[in-house]
Amino acid sequence: MVQKIKDRFGKYIARTDSQLWIYNTIILIEILALTILVAIEFFMGYEQDGLLVMAALWVYLVAMALLANYYPKKVQLFYALVVAPVNLVVFPFMFLWAEGGGIESGMPVWLTFGILLVCIMTSGIYFKILLAVTVVTDVMIILYGYFHQETFKYIDNDFYYYQDNLIAVLVVAGTIGLILKYQRYVQTRQTKRIEDAVMEAEQEKLNAQKANVAKTNFLANMSHDIRTPMNAIVGMTDIAKYNIDDKEKVQECLNKITASSTQLLNLLNNILDMSEIEMDTLKLKEGQFSMTELAENIQVVLAQMARGRKVEFEMTCDVEHENLLGDSVRLRQVMMNIISNGIKYTDAFGKVSVSITEAAMNDSDYAEFDIIVTDTGVGMTQEFIENHIFKPFERSEDRRVQKVEGSGIGMSISKSIIDAMGATLAIESTVGVGSRFSIHVRLKKDKNVQKNFKVEDGIAILDASGKNILVVEDNDMNMEIIKAILERTHAHVICAWDAEEAIDIFGKSKEGHFDLILMDIQMPGMDGYGAARAIRSMDRKDSMSIPIMAMTANAFAQDVEKAFDAGMNAHLAKPIDVDELFQKMYHFFYT
Repeated sequence: MVQKIKDRFGKYIARTDSQLWIYNTIILIEILALTILVAIEFFMGYEQDGLLVMAALWVYLVAMALLANYYPKKVQLFYALVVAPVNLVVFPFMFLWAEGGGIESGMPVWLTFGILLVCIMTSGIYFKILLAVTVVTDVMIILYGYFHQETFKYIDNDFYYYQDNLIAVLVVAGTIGLILKYQRYVQTRQTKRIEDAVMEAEQEKLNAQKANVAKTNFLANMSHDIRTPMNAIVGMTDIAKYNIDDKEKVQECLNKITASSTQLLNLLNNILDMSEIEMDTLKLKEGQFSMTELAENIQVVLAQMARGRKVEFEMTCDVEHENLLGDSVRLRQVMMNIISNGIKYTDAFGKVSVSITEAAMNDSDYAEFDIIVTDTGVGMTQEFIENHIFKPFERSEDRRVQKVEGSGIGMSISKSIIDAMGATLAIESTVGVGSRFSIHVRLKKDKNVQKNFKVEDGIAILDASGKNILVVEDNDMNMEIIKAILERTHAHVICAWDAEEAIDIFGKSKEGHFDLILMDIQMPGMDGYGAARAIRSMDRKDSMSIPIMAMTANAFAQDVEKAFDAGMNAHLAKPIDVDELFQKMYHFFYT
């Protein structure tokens, strides 16, 4: 109970302006002092006419307290309205005309109190005017009383004046002491709040400076990281052209171009992912995948990287349920980032090991997996793990880390994906010894394993035999690429080079002829959104049921939402992820 009262009191202080709070406290102290004084005088049986004046003053002070809280921006005016009547009406009346007043009573103390109130409570023009008027008034009533002593109503009791002076001294001293004490308390609180605000501002400034430095370093690293694969692509293309008749050499160049393109694409995807994370729009997509195939794919890609750095690399996958439902693209991204980091930061002849095991559990719908990545690399300090590893653009200051290419955003992205999946990540590391990353993830079991895929050259290809697909694309090279990918599925592909042609082809086709439309977005004339709306508005049975998939380089969440608003069923980012394309096609064709 007491704590609740303290909490409410603290909240009231926090949200109340300090000047108003000081005003309220001073008025409260004056009201309490006046109450005590009235009670004492009443029980002593003296100053009956003075009691009425003090009672009226008590009511007046309460009214001033209420009005000040109703008009909080007028606090200085209310200070003056409190002090002026006291010094110019109440005290002069009590000194000259009230019973027991006069120079021998406690009124000189109260007159002094009035001057002190002016000094404590008012400021600016109010202080100047009220101080001058109060001093003049006090001097005038003292002089008037001196020359007209018959005005005073003396009490024939010397002990009364002793009591009156004693009461006046004690009440005035106590009131002034409490007011000054509380003003100091408020000023101390205000000073502390200002100091805290300054320290917070300084910390924010320091953080902003660190962020700017980190982003500057990031841009410098990013420029280098982009130029490196681009240089490889351009260079390998020239070498392939020069050795066009040497099939092995051309194949070698194409493999390196593919690897560099993948590196460049991953870099750009990381930048997009950071934008999504900062806007809190990172979303997972549930699809069918095989944990074994995912592991084999990662092993094939990273084994070459490990060989290039002369790092021993081994990967095992021992699972009972390999067919799962989840975002395999994001899971692969996390695993690729952590494992590739292990390879990058492990010196030659070191070792990186990956194990994927299924945890024992009795659940018919879900399976849990432990993904353990260990390396004998440079390691990290506990301070870096706790405070920096998941912050974007930050990298260890170890010179062995700084000499390795990197942007410092991979682990930040990975942590966001892991959190979105409801998974956990534990890190253990020792500088100079190595690191251990442990991921625990829970995934749905796929009880409807796809049967419309076939493996060609180690790649799962969707069998879309008998399906008719309309591809709308204005760029020759993009059309050639998507057509080549689709023809591997044995689907029949019809090409349209702009939105108007696509609308015309679909409108003239038999109802139900097309099974899927792949729609580019940015085209001359009508864009893909307009084409989708036009198709949906056609007066034919299949206009609302035909699946339309957007193909666009615009990969942000708002672009996906825009595609759905236009009546499209799915969104595919360029460059085309073949696995994602086949998964979406499978969904539209066979589910």
